[in-house]
Amino acid sequence: PIMSQLLRPAATSSPLAFRPCKVHSLAPHIPVVAATHLHFSQQGSRTSPRAVAAQAREADEDVQLDGESAVKVLAATTRRIKQLGEAGRTREAIQALAGLSEQGVQPDTLAATTLVKACSRDMVLAQGIFDELFGDFLEPDEVSFAVLLRGYGARNPPDWPRIDATLTTMRTKYGIEPTATSFNVLLEVCARCNDLDRGQDVIDRMAADDVEPDEFTAEVVAKKRVLRSYLKKTLGY
Repeated sequence: PIMSQLLRPAATSSPLAFRPCKVHSLAPHIPVVAATHLHFSQQGSRTSPRAVAAQAREADEDVQLDGESAVKVLAATTRRIKQLGEAGRTREAIQALAGLSEQGVQPDTLAATTLVKACSRDMVLAQGIFDELFGDFLEPDEVSFAVLLRGYGARNPPDWPRIDATLTTMRTKYGIEPTATSFNVLLEVCARCNDLDRGQDVIDRMAADDVEPDEFTAEVVAKKRVLRSYLKKTLGY
């Protein structure tokens, strides 16, 4: 798995796994799963795993936070992951999410989505993290998929086959129908690349699926007269 490859100790040492702990679940319907396969690696890293190993050894398996404390810890960690992602410090962002298990806190969909976004400069990594965190562990939402769509759309040229595959997975595996949240990302990619024909196809698909545009839809096409006019003609917006 992608995260295990990134977060694994050197071959000369025994695997450093975060020990299972009593996790405070913020969503009772989600199975409680400790981050047992989030490991740290020295390979290609400037960060020594020794400090992390010390923290793991000192971690209290009996940690149990009350609901309010768990929410605060999770919110702070999510903000930290966002900041690390913006700074390009991907490995530290992964470490931040993995560290939640030491505090007895289970990640939620927002935290996992934030980590995927933090890693989206490398879409192989981002997709791998998405696949590991979502499914059996957490349920993604449309925003989670929009992060993938935007990441594949940022490639040069945009990776439309992966975008199509992501939309298919969202629909067929998770039963999430795209709304303006997803279509706005597609229109944004089309506008950026001046792919006007595909942009019109996206608008046609919105009309066929009875998807209502929102204020961000108009903003995305505002600088492209062809798309702006076609949006108004097709969807009256």
